[in-house]
Amino acid sequence: MDGVVNSNYHALSAKVQQRFANGFTLLSAYTWSKSIDDASGIRSSSGEQSIAAYDWNLRPERGLSQFHTAHRFATSVIYELPRFRQAEPILRHAAGGWQVSSIVTLAAGNPTRVGVIGDTNNIGGEGNYPDATGVSPYLNAGSAGFFWNPAAFDIRNPELNFRFGNTARSGLIGPGYVNWDFSLLKNFALGSERRTLQIRWETFNLPNHPNWNFPSTDVRNVAFGRVLSARDMRQMQFGMKLLF
Repeated sequence: MDGVVNSNYHALSAKVQQRFANGFTLLSAYTWSKSIDDASGIRSSSGEQSIAAYDWNLRPERGLSQFHTAHRFATSVIYELPRFRQAEPILRHAAGGWQVSSIVTLAAGNPTRVGVIGDTNNIGGEGNYPDATGVSPYLNAGSAGFFWNPAAFDIRNPELNFRFGNTARSGLIGPGYVNWDFSLLKNFALGSERRTLQIRWETFNLPNHPNWNFPSTDVRNVAFGRVLSARDMRQMQFGMKLLF
């Protein structure tokens, strides 16, 4: 290893926790962070180049890590409803033994790089990149059909026939992530406390919120900046198990 690459990570973290008491427990955490490096892994993934433009100058490669997430908040809650131990048997069995739990996650988007525009400078490498115009890629953008502004990039500059484009690595931030998972379960005592029948209903992405994947990064295409797919929508499952 040459030891020529460098990375750094800075973060502010905060946590709020309520240990289990009176049927209730809570754990919430927030992280505000920034991660910068010259390359985010030995094997490049989508949106990351594997070869530096200039072997003798790695400064143009320095940028946000692919896994950089500026803001992330997550909270989990579990609450056991009162058991009504002193109530009539019918009410005690109907209203007792319920438990609700929930996990909410909010996160900012991850970085990616604008797509290549072909081997315009004829070096036979991974391809060239466009020039930055100085227009913000987020100007009047942010919707599914216009997430990034194509006016931020120039692919027609004749100089791109003999030099690399000057767009930054990891210069685009993708869509954020919002998710709410929820579960509800009911415990039925079977004759004694040692045997319990548990029925569960679990739903992932309860509000059916669309979490977009990265828009198209090919600035040569009219689909640039358009969200063409999303992560999983609402999913539900039911389960039953016997505890003994």
